[in-house]
Amino acid sequence: YIKAPFKAGMFNLGWLPGNGNHEVTTKWETTKPAIEAALSLLAPDGILLVAVYPGHEEGTHEGDSLAAWLATFPRKEICCSRFQIVNSPASPYFFIIEKNFITLAFSLGDDAKFAKDSGSFPRKTKGSSFRG
Repeated sequence: YIKAPFKAGMFNLGWLPGNGNHEVTTKWETTKPAIEAALSLLAPDGILLVAVYPGHEEGTHEGDSLAAWLATFPRKEICCSRFQIVNSPASPYFFIIEKNFITLAFSLGDDAKFAKDSGSFPRKTKGSSFRG
């Protein structure tokens, strides 16, 4: 078990690979506390990737529940994105969860005010102090 902060992690939801028994699958009731625990250990500016498989009933439920739950987090604490093939709804998709995203803005020096006021980070421009 992980007890120290980490910078990157991944969850691969769905059926147990190679098992053949599709009754053995991750469930939202255990996935949520596992992701909560991971977020509590995720280091500032760390990232979690969650792979979701909506091709079965529990996978659809898990993905929908995860999306609704992630939408409740304050944007300045957790930044959540979703990557999905829009013309293939049963294909796996991914949530990308970045912790303490806004803390990066305050390391940008002069660019931090822009980032704080606009809610986004400036692109690197000539003379910018941004080192991303």
